[in-house]
Amino acid sequence: MVADGVLAMKITQGVDTPENAWFRQGASYWGMAASFVNLGVVSESLFLRPAFSGEMFFIFAKAQPFLKEFREKIGDAEAFQDVEQAILRTKWGRDRLKFLLKRIEVWREKMAPKPSVVRTYFQQRPANRI
Repeated sequence: MVADGVLAMKITQGVDTPENAWFRQGASYWGMAASFVNLGVVSESLFLRPAFSGEMFFIFAKAQPFLKEFREKIGDAEAFQDVEQAILRTKWGRDRLKFLLKRIEVWREKMAPKPSVVRTYFQQRPANRI
């Protein structure tokens, strides 16, 4: 997970990269959309439906473990605040976030580099063997 945090910081701080532009575009869109539901402009029950805001939940679930560090690094304590509020304000939103956090953790474990059989053999063999 540390590597994910380092990657997240590189993406958010590399202002001249396509990844940073994509991040800013998604973060600003979902922040604006979440502010509408937080202010009562958009129906909360409609907004929280996965077909409507599933991507927002997924993005927040990926960013949530690094949110405190991200806010400190950019000097903005309100970063992702509207998204966080929209997600955490209902039991359904909190449960959905927990579900996605677990799913992302399983995905990260599956994507983690696995040691090769050859490398494992040579790491485990006695030093005096050729």
